[in-house]
Amino acid sequence: MQLIVVVVAVLYPFAIYFGHGTVSSGVLAAFLAVVLLLRVLFGQFDSVWKWVALVVVLLGFAVYSWLPFNSGALNYYPVAMNSMMFLLFGLSLLRKQPLIEQIARKRGMPVDDYNISYLRNLTLVWTVFFGFSIIMSTWTVLAGDR
Repeated sequence: MQLIVVVVAVLYPFAIYFGHGTVSSGVLAAFLAVVLLLRVLFGQFDSVWKWVALVVVLLGFAVYSWLPFNSGALNYYPVAMNSMMFLLFGLSLLRKQPLIEQIARKRGMPVDDYNISYLRNLTLVWTVFFGFSIIMSTWTVLAGDR
């Protein structure tokens, strides 16, 4: 089942690209919601409530894009995803253990004083990357097909 979830997640951008204009945005939003639900149901996540909140927000986004007056809302999916990743990585910098350090510890990797500093900086680099990605994906949506 994991393989199916990964394949569907990889094929999602192609479905949006080829379906945009031929299939209603509501159908594409429903496809997105199914992909997210599959990832949450069959993924291995420690904090269930974080992922429940993610699904609720994204399902609300999908329902909103299904409404007839807002056919372009689905274009903001990359902005929403990058924003969530930016918040996830950025807010973890305020904690004792940033996200990448938590991942390293859960995988059983040795974490000493040098690694702690490196992993914090690496989390910062990813935060900056997602911030830049928010700007670029927003610009792409707003620029449209000019």
